[in-house]
Parts: sequence; structure tokens; C-alpha cells
Amino acid sequence: MTRDASLGGFRRSSERIFLEVMVENGIACNNGPTFSNPNGLLACVGNQVYYNQGAVDPDGDSLSYSLVPCYDASGVPVTYIGGHSGSAPLGVANPVTIDPITGQISYNSSTAQVA
Repeated sequence: MTRDASLGGFRRSSERIFLEVMVENGIACNNGPTFSNPNGLLACVGNQVYYNQGAVDPDGDSLSYSLVPCYDASGVPVTYIGGHSGSAPLGVANPVTIDPITGQISYNSSTAQVA
């Protein structure tokens, strides 16, 4: 996974990612969710943005959503810069929310963002 070099959200030292999954014991086979919406987004500065990735679990498992800090492939938290964090991925001047039930992301960007 790579991020555009112009993104100022955090410093990266490698191209590896960290993925954390919670699995219930006793479940013989469990499929991961699928995403029906494209992973790209085009939005205009100053306009409210609403985006939902359309996640669906084929097994009917419940899904929950939250903004969390990024970790590198070793499970170590990445170092954010310039007021960015896991809960403020676009910086403190551009608050981002995510609905914990639907996964809908919303924000109003006051500056251009590139991903």
C-alpha cells in the first residue's frame, strides 16, 4: 500500500502496512467484508463530503467503524506531523467523522487534500 508523497498526514519509512483483525474462536470459516464503492474520492474545497465504502459482510457478521491511529507493518504507531492523527487524518482544521454503524465518512475540507 502506498500513499501519495504529497500527503502530509504522517511520515512513512516503508511501503509495508499493519493490519489488525479480531477473530472469534470456534468459527470454522469467516469471510472478510467486501467493498462495493470505489476507493477514490473527488471533492471540492469548501463543500461537505459524504462517503461510504459500501462494506458488506458476506457471512452477515456485524461491522463497526472508527478512526484509529495508523501502525506500520511491525505494529508500531506511525509518527504524525502537523496536527494530524488517527482521529484527525486531515488535520485539526478539517474534522473528519465516521458513523460507527454505517461507516459513512463526512468532512468539510478547507484546504486541498491529495491521496
